[in-house]
Amino acid sequence: ARARAVFAVSVTEGEFRVRRVLKLWGEGGTETVHREYGVRIYVDISKSYFNPTLSYEHWRVSEEVRDGERVLDLFSGVGGFSLHIAFRRHATCFVVDSNPHAVVALVRSTTLNRLRGRIVPVISRVEELGELLPRGSFSRAIVDLPHRSLDYLDLAASFVECGGYIHLYVLGGEDPSEVVSRVDRASYRLVELRRVLDYAPRKYVYGVKLVKE
Repeated sequence: ARARAVFAVSVTEGEFRVRRVLKLWGEGGTETVHREYGVRIYVDISKSYFNPTLSYEHWRVSEEVRDGERVLDLFSGVGGFSLHIAFRRHATCFVVDSNPHAVVALVRSTTLNRLRGRIVPVISRVEELGELLPRGSFSRAIVDLPHRSLDYLDLAASFVECGGYIHLYVLGGEDPSEVVSRVDRASYRLVELRRVLDYAPRKYVYGVKLVKE
């Protein structure tokens, strides 16, 4: 499709991981509908976090989910993981972010797609979820906050049933064994480790899949 505007963006900043944007050329504002693998995702890049290079990862995780699952999507941004899951599966996704603009964008995206599953949007800090959701009631959790995800591993896992999965995105260097050592805990079994994205020189985002035991 023809581009209508070009923006320069900064690194993510603040609690909501929002980028500062500067229009370089074109017409219109910072809102758009991004499309990936048949899913439409409404985004305002000036108000909420979104990383289009995660499109394959969104699809890949959605392919692992089975009908009937309950998924907890933490630090969701505009909900890319859950939109893919609900688009393909009869699953229920609780989508949690503290940025109200991101959650409003997610709700708008639900009207743009014919979803098989159900999405429950939750505006909340992850630390306060214990008052809102029952522990041990989800089949899997997604924690997409690479620079701090390990800080939330135990909390996220507390909402997952035994035998359920935790999909964790972690920053690491060139040696993946360093990432393995950081997620090596008695309560979890590592079943998958993949390099997902280049983040900075000699720094990468790894996708870690754990089973809660």
